[in-house]
Amino acid sequence: MFKQLEKNEKMLEYFIGKLIVEKGLIKHGDSILIGLSGGKDSWTLAYFLKKFQAKASIKFEVALASIDVLLQPKQKEILKKGATQLGLDFFLINNNIEQIISAKRHPGTSYCSLCRKLRQAYLYRAAQDLGYNKIAFGHHFDDFVESYMTNILYHGRTKSLPAIVTAQNGLGQLIRPMLYCPQKVIARFAKLKKMPIITCHCKGSNQPDPKKIAIHKLLNNLERNNPGAKRSIFAAAKNIVTDHVF
Repeated sequence: MFKQLEKNEKMLEYFIGKLIVEKGLIKHGDSILIGLSGGKDSWTLAYFLKKFQAKASIKFEVALASIDVLLQPKQKEILKKGATQLGLDFFLINNNIEQIISAKRHPGTSYCSLCRKLRQAYLYRAAQDLGYNKIAFGHHFDDFVESYMTNILYHGRTKSLPAIVTAQNGLGQLIRPMLYCPQKVIARFAKLKKMPIITCHCKGSNQPDPKKIAIHKLLNNLERNNPGAKRSIFAAAKNIVTDHVF
C-alpha cells in the first residue's frame, strides 16, 4: 500500500508542478486562498500546495476557505481539524446562497451549477476581504474534458476551464493547478492518504444534472472503445489551428 501511495503522490506532484511552471500559476509573494469543499479534489490540492510551499524557492502564502452552505456542525469540525493537520489557516464563509438560489433559479435548470457560480463569487469576495490575491480550485483533468465537451455539444462554443483567469472586476485571479491530474489518481491518493472527506447536504445534491450525466456516459464510452480519447480531446483544446477553423 505504501508503494502505491508513493507512486500516486509522485505522479500528482509531477502533474501539478508541471502546470504551475508552464502557466506561471504561482509567483513570489502570492497569497492563495483554496476553495475547500471537503471533497477529495480540494483536500488533495491543499496537501500539494502546502508541500510546494515548504520546499519552493519562492515565498507564497496558502490558506483554506469553505463556503458554509448547510454544513453540519460535525462537518465544520472535520474541516477545521483537517486544516490544522495541514498547518493551514482556515476560514468559514457565511453566505445566503440558499436564499439566492430559491429566488433566482429557473425551473429545470441545474441547482448545483448555480451554487458553484455563487460559491466562486463568495470566494472571490472573501479573498479580497482577507487580503489574498488568488483563489484556487481543485478542478482536474476529467473536469476539463467534461466541461469542454459540454460547451461544444450543448452551447456551441469552444470553451472550458482555464488554468488561470483574472476576475471580471480585475481584482484577483483564479488558478486551477490540477488540470493535468486524472480523477482516478486523485481518488486513489485521497483514499490511501485517508483524507477527511465530507459530502454535500444541499437539497440540490440529489438532483443530478442530466447534461452532466450524458456527457459523462459519452466520454466513458469513447474511452472504453478508443483508449486515449480523453487525452486527445484535452490536447485538442490546447492545439487549435486558427487558420483552419470557421
